[in-house]
Amino acid sequence: MTLWGDRLAHQKFTEWIEHIAHEVIEKLKGSEQIILIHHDDADGITSAAIIKALSDHIGVKVRLICLEKLYPQALDLIGTYSDPLIFVDLGSPHVKLISKKVENTDTILILDHHDPDTTEDPRIVHVNPELFGISGEEEASASIVTYLFVRSLLENSKLLNKLIPLALIGSSELPGDVKGLNLAILEEAIRRGVAKTLSSHNISVFINGRFISRTKLSTELTILASVGYYRGGPDLAINACLEGFTREIKLTIADLRRYRSSLYKKGMDLIKSHLYKGKCLQWIDVRDLFYNVGAKVLGTFLSFVSYRLRMIDPELYLVGTMNLNPELPGLGRLKGEYVKVSIRVPRSLALKIEQGCYPPASQLLMDVCNRLGGFADGHAYAASGIIPLSKKRQLINLLEEAAQHLSKVGRKEGTLDSFF
Repeated sequence: MTLWGDRLAHQKFTEWIEHIAHEVIEKLKGSEQIILIHHDDADGITSAAIIKALSDHIGVKVRLICLEKLYPQALDLIGTYSDPLIFVDLGSPHVKLISKKVENTDTILILDHHDPDTTEDPRIVHVNPELFGISGEEEASASIVTYLFVRSLLENSKLLNKLIPLALIGSSELPGDVKGLNLAILEEAIRRGVAKTLSSHNISVFINGRFISRTKLSTELTILASVGYYRGGPDLAINACLEGFTREIKLTIADLRRYRSSLYKKGMDLIKSHLYKGKCLQWIDVRDLFYNVGAKVLGTFLSFVSYRLRMIDPELYLVGTMNLNPELPGLGRLKGEYVKVSIRVPRSLALKIEQGCYPPASQLLMDVCNRLGGFADGHAYAASGIIPLSKKRQLINLLEEAAQHLSKVGRKEGTLDSFF
C-alpha cells in the first residue's frame, strides 16, 4: 500500500471509530455494570486501564476478567452475563465463537489488533485496524485502538493527558520503528507535552509526575500481570496505570522480577540439555516450570532466549510448550488437562516469512491447533495456542510437517522418537 493509501486507511478507520464509539457509549451508559475481559501483557493491561477510566468517567461499574487466552470454556462462563461485554487485546480471532457462546447480552465490543476473523452478528462491534488494511502487528497496538475509541468520546478532556501515555506504553510491544497509527498517537502525545523522544526506540512518557521510559514501564506491567497472574497481579497493574506505581507495587514488581529470573535460569538449563531441532522448528517443553505463573511467561521466555542463547537457530521456528494451570482467577476453572504452546520467530526466519518462503507463525499454529481440537491466535512472528495435553506429541509432529509442506526451502531432517 502506498503512503497515501496508508493515510486514507488511517483516516477511514479513525472516522469510523468516532462514529461507532458514540453509538456504543449510549448502550454502556444505561448499564449497571460492564464486564471487561483483557489480556495479561502490558498492551492488554493498558487497554483495560483506558476502558476502566472511561467507565469511571461515565459512572458505570466494571468487573475485570484477565485471560491469557480466550478459552471456549471461559466464554461459556462469560456468556452467562447479561451485562455489556468489552474485550480488549483479545477476541478478534474468535469472533465467531464469541457470537456462538455469548447469548445473554446484546452489546459486545471488541478492541483488538490480532489477526481477525469476521462475523455478521449485529451485537458485535468489532474494532480492529486489520479490517481496514492496517497492520496490527506493526502499526496499531490494542492500546492505541482503545485510546482512539475513548478519545472520540472524551474529546478535549484533560483525562486524555493521563490516558495517552498508557496507550504508548502498550504500543511498545510492537517491534521496529514507530509508525502508522502508533506514530500518530506518539506525535499527539508530544504535542500534549506527555511524551518525549530521543530516538524512535527511546521514548519516555509522563506518568507518576515524571518522564519514564515506556519500555521500562511496559516490562514492569507485564511482569506484574503475567508473573503475578495468580497473585492479583493484573488488578494491581491496572491500579498502577490509573493511580500510580506505589512503593508497595514497586516492591511487588521487584519480587516478581527475581522470581521470573529464577524460572528463566531453570528454563535455559532445560534448553541446553533438551532442545529438539528438526527441519523447520526447534522445540523445548518446559512442562510444569511455569505452572504457577501466567502462561504468557512462556512467550516472553522464548523471546528472551531467542536473543541470548547462541544454540537457538535463527532460521528455525522457536516453539515452547508448557503444562497449563486450569485456574482462571475470578472466573472459574477449566475442565480437563491442557498444554500452552508459543511460537517465536527469530530474525533470520522473519525475513524469509516476509519474503513468502515460510508461513506466518499465526497461520501455522492456528491450522495445527484447530486440527488437534484446540485453538490459537497471534501474528506473523509471534503466536500462541492451547491444545489437550494428550495431543502434545502430535502437535510437534504436525507443526514440523505443516511447516515443511508450506515452506519453499528444504532443511536437514530431524526425528522426535529419541526425544520422547
